[in-house]
Amino acid sequence: MAAVDRRIAALAREAEEADDRLRRLYKLVEDGRTEVDDLLNERIADLKVSRSKAHAALDRARSASVSIRDDRPILIERFTRTVRERLSVGPVSARKALLGSLIDRVEVDDREIRIVGRKDALGRAILASGKGAGKVHSSVPNWRPRQDLNLRPSD
Repeated sequence: MAAVDRRIAALAREAEEADDRLRRLYKLVEDGRTEVDDLLNERIADLKVSRSKAHAALDRARSASVSIRDDRPILIERFTRTVRERLSVGPVSARKALLGSLIDRVEVDDREIRIVGRKDALGRAILASGKGAGKVHSSVPNWRPRQDLNLRPSD
């Protein structure tokens, strides 16, 4: 875990350095010490790309560091039970969506079957199941305050 923390700290420093470089360039232009030319525009664009990459890498590293603590066996049991229930009943599309959110690929060879997925996705799903136990996510929007209003013109 210390290696992950060191990696996150290094990525945070890299992102901050990219931000600082851009701030210094913008300050030069604001103070009138330099004019914006093609070379400066190119340098700013490069720094923006570097900054975006650094922040994206930092976000990925932080989300990957989400771990399931050993003091959560009840939460894991509840999650397992819920997944089993949802895979046993309900529409096929919901079952596929659930599996797709947890599993990246299934590898089959002569002696074994491997189910491969990301630990961070599983960890987030388990932690989320504790917060919203019993809730079913749906892709059907429920945003109208009054269901008795028909906003479509009648034929």
